[in-house]
Amino acid sequence: MLAHSPPLPIIIDYIDQHQHHGVTADEEAGITLALQQRDRVRRIRFVIPVPELQRLIMAMDGEFPRLEHLYIGPPTNHTTLTGLVLPETFQAHPRHFILTNFAFPLGSPLLINTTAGSLVTLVLQRIPPSAYFRPNNLLQRLSLIPHLEIFIFGFDSPVHNRDVERQLLRELDMSHIMTPITLPNLRWLGFKGASDYLEAVLPHITTPLLERFEISLLNQLIFSIPHLLQFIDDAQNFNKLQFWPCYPHIP
Repeated sequence: MLAHSPPLPIIIDYIDQHQHHGVTADEEAGITLALQQRDRVRRIRFVIPVPELQRLIMAMDGEFPRLEHLYIGPPTNHTTLTGLVLPETFQAHPRHFILTNFAFPLGSPLLINTTAGSLVTLVLQRIPPSAYFRPNNLLQRLSLIPHLEIFIFGFDSPVHNRDVERQLLRELDMSHIMTPITLPNLRWLGFKGASDYLEAVLPHITTPLLERFEISLLNQLIFSIPHLLQFIDDAQNFNKLQFWPCYPHIP
């Protein structure tokens, strides 16, 4: 029936956050059929256990020219050690781009192509160690997304080895020569990770319209956050500030 229906927009929305029953064979077949109508799909939202999720992700091959909203990830209590991966053939230009527990590099052609459009939401949650990116690379990518209004990113673990820790300290030492960027439309910024990472990023961004700032520092009993405190002092439009010193989740 779907294959012969009028060319109306398609929304694919399957949420099984609490893993009540998983995806049945009939449901998976229906979702796969809907994904084949690539030029009609406007929204994809999957929050389902990893085995079924991996199969549906593999069905997302090809170009989705009208996709506006992409939100994919496993339930909060279900993760993978290496992270999920989008097919190399997947192409889209969504305005809202939300991935959880994905090994998604900032240099991905998908994100590069997306920034040429009007990306307004970028959420990369529970980033696995295999997809770690350095603060300087993050700043370079953010400078190419002028319309961004919501940016939330969080790592699945704190700094995971001494080499990464030394990179962070080196970038802190070089902070005076790193080029600052302005995010003129950013209204919501969220971060989950090590305080050193945040300290390496905040001195180099200006967010004149920021209203909401959420921070979660992973497994740290002692930390130094002078740049964070200065960033908060300089803020003009905050109406919501949330700070967790331990391990909550970013919405």
